[in-house]
Amino acid sequence: MITTEAQSVRAERFLEALDNIQARLGPFGGEKDLRKLTELQEDFRRQVEDLYQKHRRLNIGVVGQVKAGKSTFLNTLLFEGREVLPKASTPKTAALTRMEYAEENALEIEYYSAEDWARQMEAASVDLDDDVYTAARELAEMVREREIKGLLDVNKCLEKGTERLAFETYEDLLFRLNDYVSVDGVYTPLVKSVSLYLHQEQFRGLCIVDTPGLNDPVVSRTQRTKEFLSVCDVVFFLSQSGSFLDAADWSLLSAQLPSEGVRRLVLIGSKYDSALRDVLRKKQAGSSPFAQRNDKTHADNLPDACRIASETLHRRARQQVAQQQSYQRQIGVSETVIQVMERCREPILFSAMACNMARKSPETYTKEEQSLAGKLSQFSSDLQADLQRIGDISPIQEVFREIVREKEQILQEKSESLVDTNQSKLLLKLNGFADETQKKCALLSANDRKQLMERKRELEAQENKIRAAISDVFSNCIDRLKTTKAEGIAEFRTARGALGTLRAKTGTKTEWHDRRVSDSKWYKPWSWGKSHTEIYSTTSSYTYYASSEAAEHLGQYARDAANRIESTFTSVLNLKELRQKLCSAIIHTMDMGDARFDSSYFRLKVNELVDAISFPTVHIDASGVTKQIYSRFKGQVSDAQEMDALEQALRDGLDTLFGALCSQFEGECGRFQAVLQGVNQEFQKALLSSLSEEFESLMGQLEKKEQEIARLKRYLTELEDIKREMEVR
Repeated sequence: MITTEAQSVRAERFLEALDNIQARLGPFGGEKDLRKLTELQEDFRRQVEDLYQKHRRLNIGVVGQVKAGKSTFLNTLLFEGREVLPKASTPKTAALTRMEYAEENALEIEYYSAEDWARQMEAASVDLDDDVYTAARELAEMVREREIKGLLDVNKCLEKGTERLAFETYEDLLFRLNDYVSVDGVYTPLVKSVSLYLHQEQFRGLCIVDTPGLNDPVVSRTQRTKEFLSVCDVVFFLSQSGSFLDAADWSLLSAQLPSEGVRRLVLIGSKYDSALRDVLRKKQAGSSPFAQRNDKTHADNLPDACRIASETLHRRARQQVAQQQSYQRQIGVSETVIQVMERCREPILFSAMACNMARKSPETYTKEEQSLAGKLSQFSSDLQADLQRIGDISPIQEVFREIVREKEQILQEKSESLVDTNQSKLLLKLNGFADETQKKCALLSANDRKQLMERKRELEAQENKIRAAISDVFSNCIDRLKTTKAEGIAEFRTARGALGTLRAKTGTKTEWHDRRVSDSKWYKPWSWGKSHTEIYSTTSSYTYYASSEAAEHLGQYARDAANRIESTFTSVLNLKELRQKLCSAIIHTMDMGDARFDSSYFRLKVNELVDAISFPTVHIDASGVTKQIYSRFKGQVSDAQEMDALEQALRDGLDTLFGALCSQFEGECGRFQAVLQGVNQEFQKALLSSLSEEFESLMGQLEKKEQEIARLKRYLTELEDIKREMEVR
C-alpha cells in the first residue's frame, strides 16, 4: 500500500477539478467533448483504485507488433529458452498471457463470451479486406474445421467463461497450454486471454504480461490490451531490428505508453540478427582491400556488422526520442511524462534465437536455428563467440533485476506522478477541443445561405444514390421471392401427382381343411372299414392397398410442403448475404473519408435490422384428411372397387392440402414481402438520418448564426481560461 495522505488529497482535488471543468464547459461545450472528459475521469478513478490496492503487484508488460518476438523473448528471459509460451504465428492466434506468483501452479483460461463471439461472427459476415473482418473470417474457419472433426463444442466453451487447470511441471504446462494458445490448439480460436499462476520465486510480487500484437485485428483482445496498459508500470517494448521504430511502433511508444502512466520504458531492438543480415555482405573477389573500409553501411564479418548496425539503430532511437520530447514540450506535456522516454535513447539490441543457440550444441538446433547458423557462419571465424555477442541477454537481465529491486520506488514514482500524468492527458484533450471549436467557428462565419443550399443539393443527391443502392438489395430479394414462390407451387403440384398413387402390395392367406382317409389294408383284415381325419392347408395370394400408406402420403405431403415453404424464405433471404450486400451498398455509395462515415455505426444498424427479421413458421394440418381415410378404410384394402375408392380418397385429400398450402404460401409471401419493404424503409430512415440532421443543423445554425458564433467563442474563451489556470498550478 503506497498511498500517502498528500497523494490522496491531490487525487481528490483532481477529481474535483474535473467536476468543476465539466460544470464550466457544460453550458457551451458539445456532448462529445463532455463525454471525453467523463471517460478521462472514470479512467483516473480506475487507476487510483488499482494503484492503491493492498499488496499491489508490479505490472510488467511485453509489448510490440505481431512477430516482434515477444513470446520468444519471454521464454529466453524467464524460462531459459524453453518454449513455455508458444509463439503466435498470426494475429488471430495471439492471446494476452498473464504470469503471476501463486502457491500452486495453475492455468486459467478466459474464453470469449457469447456476446464477444457474436460480434466476431458479425465481422466475419462482412466481405471486406479490412484486417478486422479478415481475422474474424479466419477465426470462424478455424472453429468450423474443429467442429467438423468433432473436436470443439463452441457453445460449451462460450458458457464456461473461465476455466482453471492445475499442472506440476513446465512440460505438463506446455502440453496443456498448446491446446489453448498454439496455432493448432483445439480451443485457440475461442480464447481471449490466459493466466499462468506459477510457484516460482522470480514471479513473486510481479505480474508479467505477454500482450497480443498492437496490430491485433481482434477488437475484444485489443481492448483487453489497452485495459492492461492503463495500469501498466513497466514496459519492455520490442521493435524488430530489421524495421526498427517504424510508424506503427512509434505511434504507441511515443504517444500512448508514457501518457498511460508507464514509469519505466525499456526499448529492445528484437531479432537483432535480422538487422545484421541486412548489413553483412561478402567481399567481391579481386576487390581492393581498402574498399570495405570505405563502405560504412556494410561489413563482411559479424563484429563489424554489429558495430555498424548498433550505431545505426542507436542513432535512429536518439533522433526519434529527441524529436518527440521537443514536440511534447511544445504542447505542454509534463516533464514527468517526457522523462519516461529518456531511456529509449539507448535501446538494447538482442537476438533471442542467437541466445538460445549459444546455450546448446549445434546438433540440437531447430530448422530455423540451423538456417540462421548457415547464414551467419559465412561471416564468422568463431560462430559460438559471435552468437554470444548478438545474443547477450545479460544487459536485459540486469535491467530486469534492477526493476524488481526498485519495485516500491517505481510504484511510489507512479503514485506521485499519477495526477501530473492525467493532467497532461487533460491538457491535450482541452487543446483538441479548442482547435475543433476554432474550426467550427471559422466554418460558420464563412457559410452563407447560397453555400448551404449547394450543400443541400449535394446531400439530396447522395441520399438518392444511397436509397437506390439499398432499394436494389431489397428489390432483388423480393423478385427472388416471387420467382421461388412460383417454383415452389409447381413443385407442390408435381409432388401431389407423385404421391397420389399407391403401391400395390401382395399378401398371402392360408386356409385349413380336413378330410377322412381310409386306414384299410387288404393284407390286414382287421383294419378293414377303419379311417382317420387328416388336416391340411392351402395358400393363396392377393393384391391390396394399405390405408396406412395413404395416410402416410398425406402426412408426408404436408410436412414436405411446409419445409419447402420455410426453406423458400431462408434461401431467398440469406441473412449473412444480406448483411454483406447492405454493407457493400453503404461503402460504395458513401465517402468513407467523410467525417460522418462511422463504419461501426452502420454495421450496428445493419445487424440490428437484419436480426429483427423473423422467418415464417409454416404448419399444414393433415389430420382432418387423414382421419377421413382411417374412418372409411381399415388396414388392407383388397377389394378392387374399394382399392379404387381408397386411391381416389387419397387424391381428394392431396387436392385439399394443395389448396390449403397454396393459400398459406401466398399469404406468408405477402406478409414477408411487407416485412422486407418495412425493413428497407426503416434502414433508409436510420441510415440517412445523419445526413438530414446535418442539413437541418446547418440551416438552424444559419438562422441563429450570430448566437451560435457567440456560443462557440464563449466556449473557446472558457477553454483558454481553464488551460491558463492549469499552467499556473
